[in-house]
Amino acid sequence: MLLKRAASLEIEWRHLVQQGNTCERCDNTGAALQHALQGLTAELGRAGVAVTFRETPLGPEELAQSNLILFNGKPMEDCLGAQVSETHCQSCCELVGEEVNCRAVEINGTVYEAIPEALIRDAAYAALQMENEPMKQIKVLGTGCTNCNATMKLITEIAQFKGVEIQLEKIEDMAAILGYGVMSTPGVVIDGMVVHSGGVPTRGAVEGWLGVTESCCGCCGKE
Repeated sequence: MLLKRAASLEIEWRHLVQQGNTCERCDNTGAALQHALQGLTAELGRAGVAVTFRETPLGPEELAQSNLILFNGKPMEDCLGAQVSETHCQSCCELVGEEVNCRAVEINGTVYEAIPEALIRDAAYAALQMENEPMKQIKVLGTGCTNCNATMKLITEIAQFKGVEIQLEKIEDMAAILGYGVMSTPGVVIDGMVVHSGGVPTRGAVEGWLGVTESCCGCCGKE
């Protein structure tokens, strides 16, 4: 990962709040933001970037800014080269008591009313002029034995604890397993490459696959 400029990232989310409630698209954006923040905080922290989050409630008179996300003061659409549009929002109509349109973002012909996690992550890295870490594609090969399930659980736990985004898939079809040349399960395939076969992998091995192995100075007696 290449850090070119900022050493901090402030993410600000502005959205309508009316009597303690927000609209449906903002509610969905908020959920995506919280999940994205967990991963970004861990990933960017390893690169020396401190991530902070600020939520700014808006009144009906500021509806045009509702569901706006800024990264170090820069709107998400500017980070991604997207366009801002408006679409009818029944949820906001009910909140403010009149017919209104709400902001949406259009990228490559697709209109997003609620902002998905993937766009939030892309905008964050773009704002920092950093290369986004590609999500690792991990497959656990096995027919459902105890060791296979333990391997799935271990990979999931470490990825969540370290804040690493992964796509984890279980492959139980024997023909597909043999297609990878794996004769002893569980097998682990990362980005198309077999990295493990037979038995539950060690925690250190999984951390190494995910790129989160911590270096040791030797003072604890471990190498």
